[in-house]
Amino acid sequence: MALQKLQFRAGVNREGTNYSNEGGWYLCDKVRFRSGYPEKIGGWTNFLSNYSTFLGVCRSLVNWIDLSGNNNVGIGTNLKYYINPNQTSYYDITPVRGTAHTLSSSPFTTFLSSPQLIQVNDTTHGAQVGDFVTIAGLTSATVNGIPGTAINAQFQIINVIDSNNYQIQVSALYAATSSGTPTVTGTITATYQISVGLPAAVVGNGFGAGVWNGVNYSTYYTTLAYSSPLTTGLELLNNTATTISVASTAGFPSSGTIIIDAEVITYSGTTSTSFTGCTRGTNGSTAVWHGYRPYAPGTTPTPVTVYGVLGYLGSTAWGAGTSGASSGVSQQLLLWTADNFGQDLVIAPRGGAIYYWTNTNAYNPAVQLSTTSTVYAPSATNQVLVSDVSQFVIALGSNPYGSTTYNPMNVRWSDQANPQVWQPLATNQAGGQTLSNGSYIMCGRKNRQEIVIWTDSALYSMQYIGPPFVWGFYLMMSNISIISPNAAIVVNNVAYWMGIDKFYQYTGTVQTLPCSLRQFVFDDISYDQRFQVTAGVNEGYNEVWWYYVSNTAVAASAAAGTTPLIDRYVVFNYLENTWYYGNLQRTSWLGTHLLQYPLASYVVQPLSQLSGAITSSATTITISNATQFATSGIIIIDSEYISYNGINGNSFLGCVRGVNGTVAASHANGATVTQFNSLNSSLVFHEDGTDDNSAPTPVPFSCFVTTSDFDIQDGDHFSYIWRIVPDVNFNGSNSGFPAAYIQVQARNFPGNPYQPTTQESVSSNVQYTPVIRQYDVQQYTQQIYTRLRGRQMNFTIGSGGQLGVAWQLGSPRIDTRTDGRR
Repeated sequence: MALQKLQFRAGVNREGTNYSNEGGWYLCDKVRFRSGYPEKIGGWTNFLSNYSTFLGVCRSLVNWIDLSGNNNVGIGTNLKYYINPNQTSYYDITPVRGTAHTLSSSPFTTFLSSPQLIQVNDTTHGAQVGDFVTIAGLTSATVNGIPGTAINAQFQIINVIDSNNYQIQVSALYAATSSGTPTVTGTITATYQISVGLPAAVVGNGFGAGVWNGVNYSTYYTTLAYSSPLTTGLELLNNTATTISVASTAGFPSSGTIIIDAEVITYSGTTSTSFTGCTRGTNGSTAVWHGYRPYAPGTTPTPVTVYGVLGYLGSTAWGAGTSGASSGVSQQLLLWTADNFGQDLVIAPRGGAIYYWTNTNAYNPAVQLSTTSTVYAPSATNQVLVSDVSQFVIALGSNPYGSTTYNPMNVRWSDQANPQVWQPLATNQAGGQTLSNGSYIMCGRKNRQEIVIWTDSALYSMQYIGPPFVWGFYLMMSNISIISPNAAIVVNNVAYWMGIDKFYQYTGTVQTLPCSLRQFVFDDISYDQRFQVTAGVNEGYNEVWWYYVSNTAVAASAAAGTTPLIDRYVVFNYLENTWYYGNLQRTSWLGTHLLQYPLASYVVQPLSQLSGAITSSATTITISNATQFATSGIIIIDSEYISYNGINGNSFLGCVRGVNGTVAASHANGATVTQFNSLNSSLVFHEDGTDDNSAPTPVPFSCFVTTSDFDIQDGDHFSYIWRIVPDVNFNGSNSGFPAAYIQVQARNFPGNPYQPTTQESVSSNVQYTPVIRQYDVQQYTQQIYTRLRGRQMNFTIGSGGQLGVAWQLGSPRIDTRTDGRR
């Protein structure tokens, strides 16, 4: 037979079977379609030349240029908020909680048994494990041998003893020479940043878990207390107790609601280590025993977490989760929103207050907008944004003016061009409006002459109409969904978003967005981790990207004891109406014309294993590889939390065992070691180069695209393939003699496995250089000889082992002949 040209429909289709999609593409990773043909996506390079990182998982990026010409990037993580001007350094502008606390003249206690550990006494400190505190004003040269300069610093709290005491850890360079609580000099203060949040959702199991009945969880949590070792060998908490002992009640309100497993419990009072006046099994839940296991006396139980509750969706709380009888989100990750107000910045953690950062070279912490007289700013919001042109600061979800009760459907705005005035008066344009369709506002996005607002079940258009009503609200569609606060994006005046079970677009009317990957994506996504879903635009290639957490990633993280993070993406090319997907961890994305390339964040998640068994008293712990771990912090081995203050090679130094309410225990060689709540992130420019240049040593990444099965004469005859004629270009490569691989696989029936075959190289005869982007007359492998027989076959092109390779496929040809009927 003559040569047969292979031409396939653009985009990937997984809506049917492999064979039913004949003439199309079925599998891919890190490949896009441009002008109908597949090509490798661009590479990425680190945002900073020194490859430095910052604390926490980044979920928010914002970019603006100030009046001094500084090109600023705002970065919100679950631990901090940073500003990076002109690709220099990450400056911490995280807001502080209240004012500085003045400590007593004897606030520090040291321990010879743990010489880097310092216990700090601060009455009603309100902090929780993981929060950051800055100690200042100490003038004593030393505190029991530890230099005062080493204590005048910022620390992450590693253990909360009670509402008046917590523990920090100094560097391994210093050590106490005696135990005790000495009198020190100076006016010593402790300044606390707002509480940290989670890098991912915490999931509860059982009927009533998560937001069944609309429960919304706070950032405070603790663990049930017990005598160690156990003497009864049974439960940690029975089903009738009205006083519940815990490791610490620090940060919890004096009365309120907690959840243990699936049981909702109200309490009327607290001590430093207990909830008192408890009413069990409220909100339709059932009072049950917790931690009930056949423990042998003398053993250590698994910690049981106690969560604080803020309220319920649709009444006084915010957030989201899945309803269901088997599983649900029991504590949501921390998300920031931000927008520039002129050269300044307005920021808010979801469910928290609004903060204003004044653009100065000092990079001081952002300051909360006052909720009291003359200002009356909202005390909490789901999202803050600044309207274009008219310059109103808008809070989506807030307490209405004159009320302290949070309403997740209320929209409030400041006076025009004045973020310091929120009190509605006849002389200004401040005001508010409560929406009616939905339980809570999920998010909003600015569009041309409107702000598009998503509730959990409807879409509104918010349009400026001037005094006296100022803003008008128009219901555009009800009975829709949106999967997360970061799942929507506006491109060229069109809004695109991912719903719970399909994609949408808004062009003035709401429409379902046809998707050839719908079943594949929504069967793959983890709904418990759906608040991690983030959307971004890659306008240079007419693409909208959605990154999400797959069920595979959740299962793998559960087995390894790590944090489940985004691992996959799906792309819609709005110019060519094509879809494709792949594997890549990106936690936020910013497509902006103020930077040369799209900007994205990714996480370095430390994971290793013990290199030898350890006892319960070991203070130096060696693992197989410590390069990704923070220089100080907390590690988790099995169920034990261990703080450390330094690393030497692959060994953790100055370990304090059994912190955060856990118990020191022995651990076997090879036990998994992870980092607690201290994931580091970095930023990368996308579409820059051809490889992964996020670290000093570039690494090529693998990519491929595979067709669905196709046959000759409807598979009535066997086909014998003996030759392939490639059609590839390597434009954009910067490596000498770049190469891709081509593979054809055959089988006899759709249910058969593919016959063994090899990947054949297609190599360029032109040497490309990294200096000049070349578009040479293509010279490469002319033909590939093969021996393959089958009724149906597929075609794959890819690359992965060589640096500096870029490629695009054209229309390859295969030489076949019929080879009988059986």
